[in-house]
Amino acid sequence: MDDASMKRVNTAQRRALSEWVGERPDTVLAIHALASGAGRIWLEGTPDTPHAVLVESALVPAEPQGFGDPDGLLELLEHADSWQCIEVDGETAASMRERFAQRWGDAPEVVDVIHVLDGVPPEIAHPLVRPLRPSEIREFEANAAHRQLLPAGDLVEAAAAAGRLHAVISGDRLLGQGSSFASGERYADVGVAVDPAYRRQRIATAAAAQTCRQLVTEVLVPVWGAGSHNTASLRIAARLGFQEVSRLTYLVRGR
Repeated sequence: MDDASMKRVNTAQRRALSEWVGERPDTVLAIHALASGAGRIWLEGTPDTPHAVLVESALVPAEPQGFGDPDGLLELLEHADSWQCIEVDGETAASMRERFAQRWGDAPEVVDVIHVLDGVPPEIAHPLVRPLRPSEIREFEANAAHRQLLPAGDLVEAAAAAGRLHAVISGDRLLGQGSSFASGERYADVGVAVDPAYRRQRIATAAAAQTCRQLVTEVLVPVWGAGSHNTASLRIAARLGFQEVSRLTYLVRGR
């Protein structure tokens, strides 16, 4: 068994793990982490013959996604550090649930609803929404309030350069964004973040719609993940035409 940062696993090994995981709408964050090296992994077995794998994307630190044998995943969690929950498919969650709760406490489960958008996204304009230019990123990253709306700098720069980051800007203030920071060969994750004071104004919907339209020009299928309790996010997905395709379960540690 080995636990490692992405930097200790070479490109060929990460590619082998990606092929084993398989690209699907519900694996796009893990696939991107393996392809880019932006994250961490814990592995039981070898990259060519894995038994169980935890993949933590830099976009969602402390929330690794688990693949493979449930017993192996429980063992890996014993050695992993700084995690708050593990995301797995429903069958794996059912197999792990009792032993997970015995070891890490009985906390409420969270269901992650995975959607895809087939076809052309709606064209939704908003006066505050526009593509964020790469040259503007450092200016916004210097502001602590703005940093809360953006992930790590490398991911932001890559998204802006690809036209996959649409910002909500008023004057010199960043109020939110709709973006795709992670993609594979077929699918691309889409997310939004908006200052709480500016929510319920359809600006998140506009920013997400413009990002989705960019992804479609790249022949990528937009993917939207939202907790089943997150009604605001689910409403945005519905407005944009996303359809549910699968569900994952977060096993959350209670202690």
